[in-house]
Amino acid sequence: MNRRLLVLGTLGLLLAGGARYALSELSARAWSKRKGELLELALFQPELRRPWEVRLQSALDCVKASPRFDELCTSSHKPFVALGEGEPRALSELEKVWVSAAENEFVALEPLLTTLRKQALTELEWHGPVLSLGVLREVSNALCARAWLALESHDDEAAARAYADALRLTRATDDGTSLGCMIHAACDDIVLRALRSALALGLAPTAARAELAPLLDGWAYDAEHALRRDLSFVADTTQLDGEATPPTEALKDYAGVQSGLALVRGPVEELLRFHARPEDEQQANVATAKWTVAALTLHQLRAKRAVALVALAVAAFHERHARFPASLAELEDLPAAQTLDPLTGAPLAYALDDAGARVGPAAWGERVDVTSHPDDSPYVWTLR
Repeated sequence: MNRRLLVLGTLGLLLAGGARYALSELSARAWSKRKGELLELALFQPELRRPWEVRLQSALDCVKASPRFDELCTSSHKPFVALGEGEPRALSELEKVWVSAAENEFVALEPLLTTLRKQALTELEWHGPVLSLGVLREVSNALCARAWLALESHDDEAAARAYADALRLTRATDDGTSLGCMIHAACDDIVLRALRSALALGLAPTAARAELAPLLDGWAYDAEHALRRDLSFVADTTQLDGEATPPTEALKDYAGVQSGLALVRGPVEELLRFHARPEDEQQANVATAKWTVAALTLHQLRAKRAVALVALAVAAFHERHARFPASLAELEDLPAAQTLDPLTGAPLAYALDDAGARVGPAAWGERVDVTSHPDDSPYVWTLR
């Protein structure tokens, strides 16, 4: 009897093991087919890195490894006013010490910023591994602080150049993936907030507009490009957290690619409706949602940039005519397409009052990135 039970148990284990093996084989075959389909959609960056990319990564790696880097990040004397927080004012002596310390830490970047200024915008893309958000954010902070000091010295061209350097650097270090897009957008947001405050402090808008408008007009790629760049990592999905990725997990990770592509290719309203679904439905569609992150980020920043471009044009008009335009139609040197709200396609909101002019809010800030402090929203600029 015991022998019979032992035999039956052994047969059961063999059958169970065989079933698991069969399922594993089926999953492996399904993933192999799926992987091939995804790689046909993938976009790969050129492997050849240009000399400035190699030098720039080396310089940024040195910054990250510096024992003083954390001190800069956490210092209570970081000049937040130069980054768009609070009422515009001159920097205190301790804040100036922070700027000086940051300049010393980032001195190796100076010749590289000069190199980037000489590159065509179409050449500014990254062919290496994704860089650190923390480092790029602090470099953006330091460049905005440099611009603020230049403005205090009444050197508007130097201030505009520093803001342009920050925008150019984050564009040059964007590898086109969703993560690269989010890092790029986070750093650009720092610059836009700082620039808005700089106008309030007295930055000459004509000089700023001439330097910055080409960098703010459009993006290097679209959301579909970012999604397909993410698919280039399919070639390396044999590893997940340092361990081999089971085919079943790989299949789950890439299950929502086609539906994500359909959303980013379609009208933005469809994308917003998808993300406005009840939480339980969103959980069921998480495989799709993860492939639309770059699309949301790009739409978000395009709305902020649209407001910034119009605000710079309005401020430059005021600088020339000593009055604000009665409507955006008076901005003859601003392409009509740049006056439109990217979400609605209608002209951006614009209003005058006794104190000045208000550009925005862009619809994205009212429907998606709703803030409890509308006047501090990056989707509206008030000019005095």
